[in-house]
Amino acid sequence: MTYLPGTLGYLTPRFNTDGELWRTRMLFNYKPEEIKTLSVEYHSATQNSFTINRVTKDSFEVLPSDEKIRIKEAYPQKYIRSI
Repeated sequence: MTYLPGTLGYLTPRFNTDGELWRTRMLFNYKPEEIKTLSVEYHSATQNSFTINRVTKDSFEVLPSDEKIRIKEAYPQKYIRSI
């Protein structure tokens, strides 16, 4: 419920309850070229945590957070670059 002092009538025109119209999917407010390193940490599953480093403009490396884990094959660059 909402009440605006001094307002008589419906408040529906002032508020929209459709989440698709007001929510944002933006996680970071940075341009991709401004990001040098991105780390993802899963506290309940540390073996799944990883870091992505920008090597050059269009080249990245994926490193596991746990040094004991090795990535056996090269990760396709197109998946890292896609937005």
